[in-house]
Amino acid sequence: MPTTPHLVWSAAEQTVVFPAIQESSDAAVEAFAAEGIDVSAFNVHVEEGTTFLHPITDNAADVDATMQAAMERVMLFQAEPDSLTQANEQVNALFQ
Repeated sequence: MPTTPHLVWSAAEQTVVFPAIQESSDAAVEAFAAEGIDVSAFNVHVEEGTTFLHPITDNAADVDATMQAAMERVMLFQAEPDSLTQANEQVNALFQ
């Protein structure tokens, strides 16, 4: 179903979501407040300007799977930090 401005506003006003559109996100905050729900934990970073974009890359699932497994092994002392070089090579190979 295509997203329309009306649907975004409706979802915001019905306390369903926090839309990415600033005006409708503000409407959601107001709607939650009217319900007596404190949503400050969800919008503090927007208000303080401390949000960031998640890195976008091709092969994201493969990169994540490779690096998560490699980092877990290092953090659990099952592998030395220099083992991350091999994980890096595996990730680089995804793009060749």
